[in-house]
Amino acid sequence: MSTENQWANSSNNYDDEICIEAYAENADITRDILVDQVVNQVQNELGVTIRSEPHITPETIISMARNRFIDLLNKDLLSEREANKCYQRFAQLVHYYYGTP
Repeated sequence: MSTENQWANSSNNYDDEICIEAYAENADITRDILVDQVVNQVQNELGVTIRSEPHITPETIISMARNRFIDLLNKDLLSEREANKCYQRFAQLVHYYYGTP
């Protein structure tokens, strides 16, 4: 078999669905990094308020964060999916640190 035929036959081994799946996985990783960065930023923004009010409830913290994520969504800085993921991640962190209600 000639080298030319080897290369022609080897290109048939690449499945478009596998390539698309790999791209989607990379996109999800990128979104997760974005979600982590946004959640960290909101934690920093709310940290001053949380530290200044020693008896603040977890529900109040989550509500403040939800309002911030909605604000970012309304300003088109986050997609609805990203805002939901950020909210869920933030709520998980609050429940982890403060306990579940």
